[in-house]
Amino acid sequence: MTTKKELGDLGERLAAKFLIKKGFELLAHNVQCNEGELDLVMQKNGIYHLVEVKTRSSDVMGHGEEAIDDDKIDRIMTATEHYFFDVLGLSDFPEFQIDAVIVKKRGEKFFAEYWPEVTG
Repeated sequence: MTTKKELGDLGERLAAKFLIKKGFELLAHNVQCNEGELDLVMQKNGIYHLVEVKTRSSDVMGHGEEAIDDDKIDRIMTATEHYFFDVLGLSDFPEFQIDAVIVKKRGEKFFAEYWPEVTG
């Protein structure tokens, strides 16, 4: 049986591969600070994409996109500030957007959906 963490880790790996095939570059994953986490930090055409990944093996726990609410966006923004200012040492925000990839299992296969510019 797969644990929630194992399922989440698998979803993040699948989401990264999915976005790389779409021309994104993976810069970092699982960037953590006290108040939040960035699942994937990607870049495409000079724009940073902070990607929240939600993986579901069924809809019992709800649809992945339902879990990205205003509180989640606030935690992502806190982690974004940490990444840009503390990790990269920037003094101002670069161009960025918050995206999501929803990874769902259907039968024995997983499928990814890209949701650009989620706002909660």
